[in-house]
Amino acid sequence: MKFCILAGVTGGHIMPALELSRVLRAHGHDIHWLGASGGQEVVLAERAGFQVHVIKLKRLRSTGRWHWLFVPWRLLFACIKAWRILRHLSVDRVIGFGGMLTAPGGVAAYLLNKPLILHEQNAVIGLTNRCLSYFASGIITAFPKSAYHNSRIRSPLHYLGCPIRQALIEVGKRRKEQAYSGHMSTSCKKQPEKAGTDQFRLLILGGSLGALALNRFLPEVIQALLKANVPLLVHHQCGQRHILTLQTHYKQLSLPDDVINITPFIESIEKAYAWADLVIARAGGMTISELSATASASILIPYPHAADQHQHANADYYVAQHASIIQTEATLQIEPFANLLMNLINNTKKLIEMRRAAHALAKPRASEQMLKILQQF
Repeated sequence: MKFCILAGVTGGHIMPALELSRVLRAHGHDIHWLGASGGQEVVLAERAGFQVHVIKLKRLRSTGRWHWLFVPWRLLFACIKAWRILRHLSVDRVIGFGGMLTAPGGVAAYLLNKPLILHEQNAVIGLTNRCLSYFASGIITAFPKSAYHNSRIRSPLHYLGCPIRQALIEVGKRRKEQAYSGHMSTSCKKQPEKAGTDQFRLLILGGSLGALALNRFLPEVIQALLKANVPLLVHHQCGQRHILTLQTHYKQLSLPDDVINITPFIESIEKAYAWADLVIARAGGMTISELSATASASILIPYPHAADQHQHANADYYVAQHASIIQTEATLQIEPFANLLMNLINNTKKLIEMRRAAHALAKPRASEQMLKILQQF
């Protein structure tokens, strides 16, 4: 069977699409991707060995003064290009993971009478998926149907979860075997021979485009904890564009190098999750799915400018299941946040409860179940 994958703009759309593509390919299916010129989905999909067909498409959401005058024309030309590609490929199914690229590909699938299946990673149905729901065969969701009760959609929902790499799923399995307590890995220690084994391990995921505020705020929280003699190890992922600024900030605060490990990216994110006692992160849909799969205790700080406030919706649902603690960016203060961390560091029972609750929300068979339902449409 031949599939066309539509996913773009952010890693939250691209990574689950890549994982599903690998599973489909492993089962002998022919996989093609539709990508926007200059988009990271083109690079990532080609690196994974998939054939990518490129169309020209700029951002559809913008604050530019004249931007909205050109949106209909950009969409029209992108739809025509996508229609030509899909007609030439003669695909059997089209799978959209949201984002601007799904719009022209979804319209083209409808015009060619091809089954269109959508995947929603967040607790709010995104704009593109809402529009395409009028003629999609179905929407596969990462959150339960109850999370979407206010959404105006016209397609049946299938709660299957988000495709996750097996390495992440194995972390959660090992944590469960250890009753969700204890350390599992030392892979993120910078100088393990000096660090000892009793330090609390804090993983900060500040590599997304909207995480600059976290990269500015959290070093001062860490300084406050170290001044209070809290035994701490920190692995801070900050993204390539912020690495030099963050390194300078930590040096200005005179924080010891053998305690702080700063990296622009984490290639083996499963090792980082396994290493960490607690994760501090934004609340994107993919992050939520990874925290669940790895049974990780976390503090979520939703990005306040996310489209449709979907990160707040994600975090609200997750916290309601006792799987995490939420902090809003607008109310962040150094001393209260440091006190929150100290309370968690001294409350092993609370950490175990969060890990257990997070793991209960995991959907480790999401890819397998998606494969079955895709063949039914």
